[in-house]
Amino acid sequence: MTALSACPTVARSDDTHYNDYPLGARAVGLGGAFTALSDDPSGMFYNPAGIVDVKRTSVEVSTNLYGVELVNTDLIRSLANFDSVVAELNVIPTTAGVVKTLPERDSRGRPITAYSLGSFVPSFRSINIQNLSEVDANAALRGCVRLAYQRSLLDRTYWLGGAVGHRLTPSIRIGMGAFVTYRTLLDREQSSCFTAGSAAEGAFATAATDLDLAAASLVATFGFKMQVRPNLLVGATLSSPSADFVSTADLRVTRGLSSPASNDSQFVLDDLKKLNAQSRTAGALRVGIAKIIPSLATFAFDLSIHAPVRYKLVEIPRNRPDISERLTIVNEVERRFIVNAHLGAEWLVEKSWSVAAGIFTNLASSPSLPGVEGQRFSRDQLPHVNGLGGSLVLGLFGDYTLTRLGLTGSYGTGSDVVAQQDGLRALAEDTAFTKASLRQLFFFFFLSTTLRLEDTEPRTEKVEDPNSILGPEPMSAHPTTGQSQPQPQPQPQPQPQPQPQP
Repeated sequence: MTALSACPTVARSDDTHYNDYPLGARAVGLGGAFTALSDDPSGMFYNPAGIVDVKRTSVEVSTNLYGVELVNTDLIRSLANFDSVVAELNVIPTTAGVVKTLPERDSRGRPITAYSLGSFVPSFRSINIQNLSEVDANAALRGCVRLAYQRSLLDRTYWLGGAVGHRLTPSIRIGMGAFVTYRTLLDREQSSCFTAGSAAEGAFATAATDLDLAAASLVATFGFKMQVRPNLLVGATLSSPSADFVSTADLRVTRGLSSPASNDSQFVLDDLKKLNAQSRTAGALRVGIAKIIPSLATFAFDLSIHAPVRYKLVEIPRNRPDISERLTIVNEVERRFIVNAHLGAEWLVEKSWSVAAGIFTNLASSPSLPGVEGQRFSRDQLPHVNGLGGSLVLGLFGDYTLTRLGLTGSYGTGSDVVAQQDGLRALAEDTAFTKASLRQLFFFFFLSTTLRLEDTEPRTEKVEDPNSILGPEPMSAHPTTGQSQPQPQPQPQPQPQPQPQP
């Protein structure tokens, strides 16, 4: 995934949403409604029970998104008067994985057990801001008239793990997965304030805050998939709350002041190493249903349910309340109970290509902000933005590859709490926080390639695949050419010729 970020004042780590974009290959076109299908490597993320339904012995997938993230608040220009924004382009692979089946087959030629390995990036933020502005007339900052401000934030979450799926009966599959979730958060803010007058006489103040956080935890998933009747599937996945095992944060705060007129200068450096850090994931439940019309269409619907959770990103020593005031992120996170919906459909236009479309919700798990727009707050708050997303994907089917490309994105509206002027907190100055309306847009170009390797042994009968829009597998596909092979006919045995008697 590549993200282009333009954000005048709102530079946030992402602790409020679960569903900025759908993961996977086929799942993207279905808007993330993939729990009842899960028949490719991304299935280990949605439902590990479904990976046993892959149609080939080995399947590999790589997915990338290329897009834009835009955030805008109505009050930003009047409150901060920023005159420039620098946006940075990033490349992030959202899905990479492989599924392999074991040789054992059931009476219908389908795999009984499959395993999968993969990596996923379900959350990504990259924001860069540089600007030079006039200080608000209401801000008392030692006569400061100009403020130089820089902010860079990179927030990524990785899921790395494996899964096993097993066909318990002809209609029931079960599965289990284990993941290491790894979050990295790099946040740097620097502010410099200049007073009026010549360079030799003017005073200035500068401050910088650097946060480097890494948090790793374990998550287990348990999946169930059932064919209720021909071409009707249901699925469910239960994810455990995360269990932290490695979490650390380094925080450095610097402040400096110089006044040539009074011959006074100050410099303070606080460098805190190996602080306790947290980034918890609550327990979750996904349920889904899918209807397949062979050789025509697939329809799918999912609900993803997330339990509430609370945590602190960084544990600041109690004897250093001044350090807490310098943090430029919301340190205390509360995520409430939330339910997102996913709905998608895929149409097989011809044997070699399809069109898929989906919609999904991207609701905020943060508490709603009280009061009306313009209301003052004494401290920063998490934004509360509810979004609605969609996808449109074209699928191209070859003998050995599946290529999917298209568009996906989400648009949300809500509210946030913004500082009257960014940079004042870092300079040890009081600043007001004001509730403002917020609009958020994620828009991505989607490209996925799936490599399907042939079975090492040709099949001897048609294999009904309830997940496939293409219908049953052809009879006995040749492992090299992929062409259907006729079944060998028994050859007549030559009769022995009688031997002449002497």
